[in-house]
Amino acid sequence: MFRAVAGDFRAIWRDGGSLARASLVLLAVAAAMHLAALAGLGMNDVGFAVTGVPHVAVIVLGWCLVGRGFIGHYRGWRARASFRAFRGPPAWRLWILFALIGLYMGAWALYLASLGEGGAEVRDGAYVWLDGARTVREITPAEYHHWNVAMLALFSAAWCWFSLVIAIGHWKTDAFHRSLETRRAGDAPAAG
Repeated sequence: MFRAVAGDFRAIWRDGGSLARASLVLLAVAAAMHLAALAGLGMNDVGFAVTGVPHVAVIVLGWCLVGRGFIGHYRGWRARASFRAFRGPPAWRLWILFALIGLYMGAWALYLASLGEGGAEVRDGAYVWLDGARTVREITPAEYHHWNVAMLALFSAAWCWFSLVIAIGHWKTDAFHRSLETRRAGDAPAAG
């Protein structure tokens, strides 16, 4: 199964355009950050500037996918392409992986919710648990670090989840655009 999924990733890299490849690179960065979180690195250890890069990249690549989808959909109707062209290459193993990452991300979200409402912060040199602007209790530095590790794990799992679906989407959109170009080339009158 692992080899088959690796083959699907190679197909995305080979057949997808630059946006699909950028999504795969983002997936690799997010997976590395997730492994760092599982090794005990927290959000503060990595730095908010570093974690902001994949966050913004997911947003930009997602909006690019939405834009390409609308443009492709419009061109598809104009070219009277069938809906089969939207299906693109098969990716059922990647959709299973997407579902598993989603469940895993949900488990992290439930774990963080079990810690209580609010979050950990440093206020006036003390580690505290805040609910809104109200200080609920003081916490230990270990609890504060644990909260930051869990936050990095959740966010990096979410970046993996989003970047995978965006990579699949760009891959399918690229296949759709290629099918449109093939149709257009076949409909063009022969030069004589």
